[in-house]
Amino acid sequence: MEENPIASSERPPAISRSFRFWASTFYFAFYAASGVFFPFLNIHYQQSGITIQQIGLLAALPMLMNLVANPLWAMAADAFRMHSRLLPLCMLLAIPVVWTLTHSSGFWALAGLALLYALVTAPIMSLGDHAVTEALGAARYEYGRMRIWGAVGFGLSAWAGGYLMERFGIQRSILSYVVIMGLGVFVATRLPKPRLVLTTPFWKSIRIFTTDHRWYGFLGGIFLAGIGFSTLNNYLILYMRSLGAGEGLFGLGTAIAGLSELPIFFFSTQMMRRWSPRGLIGIAFGALAVRLLLISLVRDPNLILALQLLHGLSFSAIWTAGVSYASEIAQAGLGASAQSLFGTTLFALAGIIGAFGGGQIYQNWGPSALFQAAALLSVCGALIFFSSRPSTRTQSSV
Repeated sequence: MEENPIASSERPPAISRSFRFWASTFYFAFYAASGVFFPFLNIHYQQSGITIQQIGLLAALPMLMNLVANPLWAMAADAFRMHSRLLPLCMLLAIPVVWTLTHSSGFWALAGLALLYALVTAPIMSLGDHAVTEALGAARYEYGRMRIWGAVGFGLSAWAGGYLMERFGIQRSILSYVVIMGLGVFVATRLPKPRLVLTTPFWKSIRIFTTDHRWYGFLGGIFLAGIGFSTLNNYLILYMRSLGAGEGLFGLGTAIAGLSELPIFFFSTQMMRRWSPRGLIGIAFGALAVRLLLISLVRDPNLILALQLLHGLSFSAIWTAGVSYASEIAQAGLGASAQSLFGTTLFALAGIIGAFGGGQIYQNWGPSALFQAAALLSVCGALIFFSSRPSTRTQSSV
């Protein structure tokens, strides 16, 4: 029987109000900045005269950069103890890159800027999650109580961003990105520095890390689920526009999806106590498959708003439980590398296939076939994940 390392009834360690405030504000600022910019990027590409297949390539190229840059940044942070300096620096560099990207046109210019954006933002999520989970220590399953503010920020800013873009275009609405990300840079400097203690030499830890077979089933399943999320991120807005929806309706749908994350993040501790992180990941696989399949069947864009309520039980559950599970099975001293491997697989590796391959399927067989194929992959991902042996012990990621 699988051991649930957080099912203990013991009282968790106390978490200071100051830490809760700064961690929650960090997630709010970073994801609010993302929400006003990222969901509408493909519309900017389309309005710049880029074809659907080129949009798929533009979406895949940054994922390819992230695939390389994220692990390298994280390993450098773990090896040279540069976590606290690297996080705000990367957030600061993102601001001028995003400004230039949204004021440019032409495939090659956009491709170069998209790659640069991916390079500077690659380690932000991994370093932020590592800083928070490492500071939480034995109470790391409380992560969702702080990460919930990222969902609030993303949902609210995406809703507002949809109307801003519909009325003024992305170039005008991007001013809010500059302000919010600027706030995030300051907040990142207030997060506690990780207490890094390597019990074995760094490169020996890496060797042990890469030979742990629990990672293979975990990352294999996460990869296939990530293709489903990439499909939604890149092609749902285009599908809704083909059904007659405007950016405002899509922004509302994104806000609904963000709000659906709130109960999942808030109750994530209880859910993982009841079902374990592995069990919650399995529930997320099922919710994602159902969501993708139903989206492929509807022809009224307003019905997609209701289906966005499944976002929380799919994405938020897999993200919260995945962060916890990655922390459990990580080799000591490689917390940032572990979170990077999880995030890179879910967003970058799967994102490349979902963005580029999805563009081909969308172009040749239509959006319904694309979402149905992604639903099938999510089911296969669950089978791969549960075919691997579960974690039988808890390892510290600090």
